[in-house]
Amino acid sequence: FNKSHSTGYALIAYQTAYLKANYPAQFMASLLTSDRDDSDRIAIEVQEARTMGIEVMAPDVNESFSTFTVVRESLKQTPRIRFGLAAVKNVGQNLVTALIAERKANGPFRDIEHFLSRIQHHDLNKKSLESLIMCGACSSLGDTATLLANIETLLQYNKQIQQEKNSGQSSLFGGSSAVVAPKLFLATAQPLVRRQQLEWERSLLGLYVSEHPLAKIQRLP
Repeated sequence: FNKSHSTGYALIAYQTAYLKANYPAQFMASLLTSDRDDSDRIAIEVQEARTMGIEVMAPDVNESFSTFTVVRESLKQTPRIRFGLAAVKNVGQNLVTALIAERKANGPFRDIEHFLSRIQHHDLNKKSLESLIMCGACSSLGDTATLLANIETLLQYNKQIQQEKNSGQSSLFGGSSAVVAPKLFLATAQPLVRRQQLEWERSLLGLYVSEHPLAKIQRLP
């Protein structure tokens, strides 16, 4: 075995071991990002992160970035890693970039009304919004079942806000003649079956994230 190869691999092994030992959450987030196109590797690495005491969670519009990211506020308690928004099927990079830019500029989204009022992008359509809701990325904005049951109402609300902005009226969020955002009324919906949420995660993210459907019957080794 070539000695130069041995030296190179030894150095890489030392560096990665140091990072994993001293910056475990950041290391695992980088590793997951590097393997983001390999769902088999992602599943193995998610399990490894959890063994290390690091939560790996579904995307969230208030915490996720484009790729796997450590939530900074979690480092003092239980470190958690969020799936990147770019990993969600049917959600394009342009929409992800616009969403993150808006959040950085004006802070987190309080609820679904706040989100729809601020994200005015041509890629925010029925398919992309449904996918964000179904994978759990909008759970911090409202109940998943309720949001899905009112998807047409949400889209119409977003369209109405956009039309008002394009009409030349003042901003929704400033000025003495600011337009007051209309109130959004949502119909109630039946709670989701847990298995359905897991199937959506599997379909939209490539694997079960919050838990595996067979976890409750898993036998200890």
